[in-house]
Amino acid sequence: MILFMALLRLSFLKTFQYRGYVFINLMSTCIQVFVQISLWLALFTANPVVQETTLNDMINYLALTGLLALTKLEGPGQLLSQRIINGSIAIDLIRPYKLKSCLLSQSIGENLARFLLFVFPVYTVVLAIFGLQLPTSPLHTLVFFHAVLNGAIISFYYF
Repeated sequence: MILFMALLRLSFLKTFQYRGYVFINLMSTCIQVFVQISLWLALFTANPVVQETTLNDMINYLALTGLLALTKLEGPGQLLSQRIINGSIAIDLIRPYKLKSCLLSQSIGENLARFLLFVFPVYTVVLAIFGLQLPTSPLHTLVFFHAVLNGAIISFYYF
């Protein structure tokens, strides 16, 4: 477990390594969200309610899909192919830890860094402006988070 946390931390810190990368990706995320919101604003200006869906429903959907995109972890196949191409697989196979656990911890660390750098600041502003509709029941919230966790695990191990 200590190794898992150390690899997660290193992967997290690696994302912060290049300031230009961080700035460009943050601006890219802002532009992407702005374009999507502008598109929905334009579509809902002509007709404020489309089949019982309002603009706030669509903004909530936009924010939720942006947050859920982070749960798509890179699968071990993609990470292994990168390591085979650059030759670092030989060193990974010599080390005394499970390679799949290492890849999982690196993927979680990268996604955590992406969340803190790009998603959290942008979608916090979006949700502060437009508001967030929470589920009506705590059971719905629990089932939702359970489904998201299962989806992330399936995403990592099977894709």
